[in-house]
Amino acid sequence: MNMKKRHYPLCYALLSIVLFWIGFRWAASLENKLAAVIFPDGRELSVEVADTEESRKLGFMFREKLEWDEGMLLVFEKDGFHSIWMKNCKIPLDIIWLSRDGKIVHMRKSAQPCPANEDCPSFTPFHKSRYVLEVRAGTVLKYSLKNGDEIILLGMSDRI
Repeated sequence: MNMKKRHYPLCYALLSIVLFWIGFRWAASLENKLAAVIFPDGRELSVEVADTEESRKLGFMFREKLEWDEGMLLVFEKDGFHSIWMKNCKIPLDIIWLSRDGKIVHMRKSAQPCPANEDCPSFTPFHKSRYVLEVRAGTVLKYSLKNGDEIILLGMSDRI
């Protein structure tokens, strides 16, 4: 028997283990932490909560779609100038930075995904924030959001 053919089962087994581990780690980072946000007009959105460095980095990477009533809330431990980029993102987003008390302090409307193999710019707010809300592009205009508006964060009392 050819020596190379003997190693194929071992290579497939190792590759399977590595892929399983990567999939497990990715799934663990998305462990359905959900909360809700309420806009000033009373409209409620269901949001995934990204409250670890790993989940914040992953964000909406590789997602194909986002509904109007969905979003992601990135939660940071401290107030700061938290920069966001659109690496490996496939959908345009409105990015809304919120203060600790839920007030809008900065917005980036219709941030576009980074082109493949090109530099990916970061978006940084003008004011410190505690949270970053990522929603479908057009949400800011659709619901007439503006700086100073208060977004109510539900299901966040254990994370504030």
